[in-house]
Amino acid sequence: MKISPVKFQGVLTSFASRKDKSLRLTISTGELTRNENMALQDLQDVAADILMAPYDVPESEVVVVKGSIEFKSPSQRLRGVLYVLFQKLGIPGDFETFYRVQIEKYIDRIKEQIEAVE
Repeated sequence: MKISPVKFQGVLTSFASRKDKSLRLTISTGELTRNENMALQDLQDVAADILMAPYDVPESEVVVVKGSIEFKSPSQRLRGVLYVLFQKLGIPGDFETFYRVQIEKYIDRIKEQIEAVE
């Protein structure tokens, strides 16, 4: 599926600082048609260039923010949350062993689901 660029007017309604020094932005749009809504939804979780410029102010020099976006893979995210769980539970031993045990449990559950379907 080809994802098309989308240009729209919106208002930056809030932002929050995150631990990794990035920002989380909330942008509100006006009322959208179904097609406009779908076009924006297609861009969810897609890294994109974003330019925010007031539409009623003459163009001025653009400030370029040179931060890069690095998305974690689902497996990296799972490993990260398992590490937080390991720390919060105060489990003795090393994380690598805990991680392998937890992953084996997930694998076994999926195998059981496969067998139930067959």
